[in-house]
Amino acid sequence: MRIKINSIKNAGDIDNERVVLVAVLADDIGHYLLFNTTRNDNGSVSTRLQYPFWLPDKEVSAGDLIVIYTKSGKDKDKQYSRSTTHFLYRGMEHPIWDGERQDPLLMDIRKWAPLRSDSADKDEDE
Repeated sequence: MRIKINSIKNAGDIDNERVVLVAVLADDIGHYLLFNTTRNDNGSVSTRLQYPFWLPDKEVSAGDLIVIYTKSGKDKDKQYSRSTTHFLYRGMEHPIWDGERQDPLLMDIRKWAPLRSDSADKDEDE
């Protein structure tokens, strides 16, 4: 994937809790969904997905950071000499990461279909 999970910071602290992603290659982050999931006893990722967050349509460059705060706030960008940090806010009132058994799960969803397929991205094979 072109976007990778870097870390969870300040899990459990609603004022500072955030997930940090990094763009390995240029991409539109609107192709990604972020979930909260748990690890099973054997360390594998659970299929129990919580708190979905569809990232907004936004072009990012290689090396950019995408910082997703759990709390409310106004999305903004901060430009540096060689990269940009994109700050996004989920608008939640409580923390969602416990820092122990919960992990972020990032999915690339370039192919998807709603009930009414006329509004979805068309399959290239059609």
